[in-house]
Amino acid sequence: MPRIVAFDAPPVSYMLNLDAAADFDPDSAEIQGVLAAIAPIAGVSRVVAAAGNIVRALGIALDLAELESSEA
Repeated sequence: MPRIVAFDAPPVSYMLNLDAAADFDPDSAEIQGVLAAIAPIAGVSRVVAAAGNIVRALGIALDLAELESSEA
């Protein structure tokens, strides 16, 4: 995740990475811990932007799940 934070990746990048991380079942505290750990390197503004993009990615994932369930 540090690279996508440093490069200010769009929400879809986080969605794909969080989907891959789902195998490890990270909770919000672990994700916050990663963001806090990389803040001195990537910069606080990038980490804040990343947090917003993660929230957007989760919203996109929820919307997609709703669409899939309504089509079934």
